[in-house]
Amino acid sequence: MSMPVIASQRAATPAELAELRERLEALASQLGHREADLRELLAEPPSERSNAFIAGSEGGLAAEAQDEVIAQLHHEDSLLAEIKAALARLASGDYGACEDCGDVIGWARLEAVPWTTHCVSCQDRAEQLRRRLHA
Repeated sequence: MSMPVIASQRAATPAELAELRERLEALASQLGHREADLRELLAEPPSERSNAFIAGSEGGLAAEAQDEVIAQLHHEDSLLAEIKAALARLASGDYGACEDCGDVIGWARLEAVPWTTHCVSCQDRAEQLRRRLHA
């Protein structure tokens, strides 16, 4: 049973969808460039990233910094995949529908998180379930 559509849940207009497409494309481009920069950073030998001799605790710090770059790269790769999937949904006409309940994802939510696949209600339910499972 769908809930009545309130103002914040209204569907995006064609002009708003075009705006979101542009934002998503710009974000994808930025993330693509950032990914290349991070991969280049990882390819550099640690001695080129630091003026200090890397040994002992300094070596541990260098490894920790590399782990942070790898974690950031994984996060950005995941976000880029979500953005590309959103662009594919825009192209196919499936954009803006919640993948769980099928209801409209409201414009306010799409504007805030244009790669989202869930309406506010379904996202809230998923987060509550996640909190209960990890409590």
